[in-house]
Amino acid sequence: MSFIGAMHGTNDTGMGLSGLPGAGGVKYGSHVIKAPFPDPYRSPFPGDQLGLADRCTSFIEDYLFKTICPPSDIAAIFLKLCKAIAEM
Repeated sequence: MSFIGAMHGTNDTGMGLSGLPGAGGVKYGSHVIKAPFPDPYRSPFPGDQLGLADRCTSFIEDYLFKTICPPSDIAAIFLKLCKAIAEM
């Protein structure tokens, strides 16, 4: 699992994990689940931003894990606590 808007590098593995569109329209990482990241400046949800982290966690637990990919199928969660310059 990776997060929408994340950047994990520009090699094939990093692009597959990244939550950004591929260069030249190339599709990467169809096997990687993308989850919303609780960024209050670029919120994945409309409306009030209070409880944004809880809303993202609920989306993962109540939607992704129950409809798309059970937790037992998740091998790793890639999380960067600080975004790099390229991820603006």
